[in-house]
Parts: sequence; structure tokens; C-alpha cells
Amino acid sequence: MKMHSYFVYVARNFAPGTRSVPDDEHVTHATIVSTKEFLYFLVAPTMCFFRFYPRTERIRVSYLLKQAAQMTFCFSVMYIMCMQYLDPVFKQTATLDSDLKIAYLTLKISLPWFMIWLLGSYAFFHCWLNIVAELTTFADRLWYKDWWNADSFGSFWKLWNLPTHQWLLRYVYFQTIRYQLSKPVAVWATFFFSAIIHELCMGIVFRTIRYYFFLAMVVQVPFVLLSEKFKAKNPRLGNALMWLSLFTGQPLMLLMYFKVWYATEQALCSPDLYAL
Repeated sequence: MKMHSYFVYVARNFAPGTRSVPDDEHVTHATIVSTKEFLYFLVAPTMCFFRFYPRTERIRVSYLLKQAAQMTFCFSVMYIMCMQYLDPVFKQTATLDSDLKIAYLTLKISLPWFMIWLLGSYAFFHCWLNIVAELTTFADRLWYKDWWNADSFGSFWKLWNLPTHQWLLRYVYFQTIRYQLSKPVAVWATFFFSAIIHELCMGIVFRTIRYYFFLAMVVQVPFVLLSEKFKAKNPRLGNALMWLSLFTGQPLMLLMYFKVWYATEQALCSPDLYAL
């Protein structure tokens, strides 16, 4: 995604016959992008390439230690909760054959998983990205907004992960609009691309493609379009539906992925597989 942003920037600003406006009055497009600028972009906590970013004057060691301590605490609590409450349940999924049992286990792990998700989000978006930004003197520290107050599914995705949202908005949504397609089609295209990326990530983690995450993302598109219409009339209902989706949807997907994972592991470790 970063490389796509870089190549699009270069193509737009340095291709023959193109003319662009500099990012900043101190930055010109007279020269090609330097290796230093490219390498900085690779390590900077941003997804969109520009030749100028707001920078801080120094690296604060005390701030780095504070963020590192908070991140270590979050990961420690996440590990304890995962081993105590989630791992025993996930191991039971290999032999699940009842929809009622799956529903029961989903509710059983929903609270501990939601706590782990909150801690993980804080550890990554607040602690880790601020550590990287401090080390690279990157001054733009807006990684998320008040997604917990989102009154619709669309608002949640706009507020939760700002770096990725800005990339999708810039290189998928607006590019679809440029082809004179409607806004709903652009929303579908954006969610479709995001669903593919999420499913590929889950496929790498679980070593299988099952399309659970992909379908969950695509199914949200009608809810996003509908929630935009009634959120002005009843924003509390939209916020409640958003929390309900987070509280039950993610645990259900995890159970489905781990069901396949542990079923495969048991099959590979079964003595009957190697029997002559």
C-alpha cells in the first residue's frame, strides 16, 4: 500500500506532460524524489507519500519510555487473558458441530476478546505508532478519533484507523469517483478492496482462506448505506448497533477461523494420517 502511494505520487508529479503543486512552499518538484525521502516514508507512520511532513525538533526519551511501558503492560495483560479465557475455548472449536454451541461460545468469549481488542488497539494505535513517530520525529500524531461515539458503521471505519482510512479514501474511493461512478459504488469498491486485504491478512495468520472476514466486510456495506440515512434521527441506535457488532461479530469470526485451524492441526497430528 505504501509502494502504491509512492509510485502514484511519482507518476503524477514526474511523468512527461504533468504539472503539480508542491506540498509545501519550501519543497519543489524540480528534482526527483531522493533516496532519503523514500526511506523516510518507508519507516514513517503514514500510508500516503508526500515530500514534506510536519516534523518535531527532538526525540523525547522520557516519552518513549512511557509509551513503551504502557505497550508492554497492554501486551502482558492481553497474553494473560488470551491464555486464561480464549485459548481453552478455541481448542474446543475443532469438534463443534452445533450452531447453538457456537452461539454459546461466542457469547462466552465476547467480553474477554473485546477487552483484548481494546488493549490491542490502544497498544498499537496509541503506543506503538507514537513510538515510531517519536523516533522518526513525525509530528502528525492523529491516528484515530472518537470511534467509540460513532453513530453508524461508516463513521466507525472513518474514525478507528485514520492512516488506512486516508489511504483508502485517496486511492480507492476518490479514484472510483473519478471514473464518474456513483457514491454507493465507490463505497462498495472501497469495502471490497478492504475486505480483500483483511482476508489476506487472516489467510497469512491462519494459513487458509475461508472468506469469513471478507464476507463480514462486504455485508457491512448495505448497513453503512442504510445507517447513514437514519443516524440523524436516532444516533444512539446507530451507536448501539456499532457496539453490538464489535461485541459479537469479531468473536464469531475468531471462532470460525480457529475451528478450521484446530481441526486442521488435529488432522495433521492424527496417527491415522500416517498409518499404512
